Amino acid sequence: METLVIGIASLLGLYMAWNIGANDVANSMADAVGSRALTIGQAVVLAGICEFAGAVLVGAPVTDTVRKGIVDPDSFLALSGVSHEQAAALFIIGMISALMSAAMWLHISSFLGMPVSTTHSIVGAVAGFGVIAAGWSSVQWHKMAMIVASWFVSPIAGGFMAYVLFKFINRAILGRGRPTRAAIIYAPYIVSAITATVVLATIYKGLRNVIHNINWLTPGVSVLITIVVSILAGITSRMLLRHRLKGKDKLPVGRQLELVEEVFVPIVIITSCSVAFAHGANDVANAIGPLAAIVRVVQTGTVLQKVGGPFLGLGTWRHWDSYRSCYIWLSCDANSRH
Repeated sequence: METLVIGIASLLGLYMAWNIGANDVANSMADAVGSRALTIGQAVVLAGICEFAGAVLVGAPVTDTVRKGIVDPDSFLALSGVSHEQAAALFIIGMISALMSAAMWLHISSFLGMPVSTTHSIVGAVAGFGVIAAGWSSVQWHKMAMIVASWFVSPIAGGFMAYVLFKFINRAILGRGRPTRAAIIYAPYIVSAITATVVLATIYKGLRNVIHNINWLTPGVSVLITIVVSILAGITSRMLLRHRLKGKDKLPVGRQLELVEEVFVPIVIITSCSVAFAHGANDVANAIGPLAAIVRVVQTGTVLQKVGGPFLGLGTWRHWDSYRSCYIWLSCDANSRH
């Protein structure tokens, strides 16, 4: 019976993750494919690698939030006349229902070509089953408030940073009389900033999720490593740009802009991979959080989630709505502190 429950939950988790890909894949690779920086096949491969890396390295905290941070599992034990076994069964049924309902909604939305939030879907589904099964008090509303606040903060912060970055590129490089020379000067700073963001998230948060007891990897050491790597990335990019664009400032401005666009191709690819990495780190929890909760309840026989859940890095077939392409994340299930 336990194997059957986990099998059904795993299939629903895969179905949910597949639908996340169907609706969200354009968030990371649409710019790279649309600008022809990458072919569809190249984008599929890079997205698969980066999504998987983000899910495994940095995805555990978000998974824990969906697993036990929205609905308090202890509230099921407080229900009158409900035994531990009944509470566990109720919790499993609720999480399975949340997975199924969110996945079906995403499937319908993707079929109709409607971009919707996968996080909204699963968070609402989990909170909904909690209210029905254990009452309003079962939902951890302070955590819900933080999640809902992020839905407003994220687009505002993203829009502001995109505005600032585009204004910088436009004024410092594209709007200059000799854009190729300006690119040699200013583009390496953009490369350094992107490198710093990815490296810091990967080595400080990511390595701790894979390799435990790294006592030497303190915040200070992580920042130092990040600074060194980002500086090296900036220096390397400046050397490459100088080799590519040196002496091109004598060409007509239109041709210089074309060359600048060409040298920005690697930056577009890197940023697309960064978005894919971040998406894997954040949205993998929408499929794996409920699944991890179900597996933990089945393993322990109780809804108590004080102990860690299984280490899960799970992915799915990504369906490109426009291109009908797909890729698969690998999955693994081995006990760990997560």
